[in-house]
Amino acid sequence: MNQSLSIAIGQQGSEVVRSSPVSINRSGVNGLRMYDAGTANEVLGATVVLKDDYHTITFPPVEHLAFYEEGSAGEGVDEIELDLWLPAQPESRTDVRGWSEYDEAVRKLVQDTINRINGAGWRRWIRFSHPRLSGRDTIAFVSDYQNRGYSAQWQESWGIDPSYQMTREDWVSLSKSVSRWYWIKNGATIVLCYRRDARSPEMPIVFDELSVTIKSADAASGSFYGPTKGDWKTYKQSEVTRKLAARKKSEEAAKAAGAKILEDYKDYPVGGVRLPDPEQ
Repeated sequence: MNQSLSIAIGQQGSEVVRSSPVSINRSGVNGLRMYDAGTANEVLGATVVLKDDYHTITFPPVEHLAFYEEGSAGEGVDEIELDLWLPAQPESRTDVRGWSEYDEAVRKLVQDTINRINGAGWRRWIRFSHPRLSGRDTIAFVSDYQNRGYSAQWQESWGIDPSYQMTREDWVSLSKSVSRWYWIKNGATIVLCYRRDARSPEMPIVFDELSVTIKSADAASGSFYGPTKGDWKTYKQSEVTRKLAARKKSEEAAKAAGAKILEDYKDYPVGGVRLPDPEQ
């Protein structure tokens, strides 16, 4: 897999197709142009590289790539989705050693992906409604895990601090089946998401998923502020105020429970919103 498939936010989809070393399928509906390449459970025949002005991210092996652009706008690719290739799972729930080795391999793959994104200048993103926590306090562990940190409802949706490297014990003690990490750079965002099956002896074995979603600033702002309601900018501005108020409440609860708040964390405007004066 020595060939590279290079792609960038804002690049024309036709250009990505033209320079790709692997075949890319094209389709579209209502002005949206959709592209995809690869097959589930097989490694794509090229290394996917995300380009930008200063750094690139060379991702671990990918099994499926999809990207999208609004054809009418002509501004190029505004969303990229990667399904990373995961090692084969054991065939039996009773294969304790096999599952242990599999979990460790996935943990290392997730950490490797996090390191690549961190190393390319992307910074941690804490969404406006989420408390500014760090380290272990951002992770939802099972209730009987002796080293668990701060615990709260919806904690698994807040995003794990990408500067914290989970130990093997941390990894197998995650309480939920979905874990996410968030980054931001010039308004664009990256979300790394790991979905793990139930691991219950009563349940059939279901494939885990490890995905990366990259969005332009405009595409990201839609997911952060919800659907259009009236004037777009006015609505987004009101949503920022509402979400920051929700953050204040969750941080008060976290402080009361002994968690440390990152008071010096700097929020990043997305989609042209104006952030309130921190002194207000």
